[in-house]
Amino acid sequence: MPTPTPPGTVRPTTPADLPDLARLWNDAAVMRHVGFPDGLGITADDLGRWWDALDGDPRRRHLTIEAPDLGYCGEAHDRADPAGETATVDIKLRPAAQGRGLGALGLSAALDELFGRDLARRATVDPHRDNAPALRLYERLGFRPDPEGSTAEGHVVLAVTAAAWAARSARPG
Repeated sequence: MPTPTPPGTVRPTTPADLPDLARLWNDAAVMRHVGFPDGLGITADDLGRWWDALDGDPRRRHLTIEAPDLGYCGEAHDRADPAGETATVDIKLRPAAQGRGLGALGLSAALDELFGRDLARRATVDPHRDNAPALRLYERLGFRPDPEGSTAEGHVVLAVTAAAWAARSARPG
């Protein structure tokens, strides 16, 4: 049986990706679930400052998700707290890229790197409770409700531990 072709690729974001990232963050359909129903309205100058802060912080990473037929599809990112206890993670995909396995690909790459480098003991995400596809994805990847988590109204905090991620990743098939 042939090996399935991955739905896309995940790589570190570079300055050349910033125009695509601006389009993603300014897309109302993408940003409505994170509290920006009109998009962020981010400018090139804003992104330049964001990039400078990201590039100088070893506890933050940003990944670009691409697919052969779509090109730029979205982002995955994480930020570990200084104590190495908890990292926040997130993904955002263009509407055309959703439902194709790219979110799982991007978030899995972020978690593999995060936990593989021992940057955090657990990772959290806070999707909007109305974002059913995201909730299903996070559950499929091993995230569970975090009773200690707090977030904005309408959102839910989910967490996965490094140990649970390692056990999940070690399972065959």
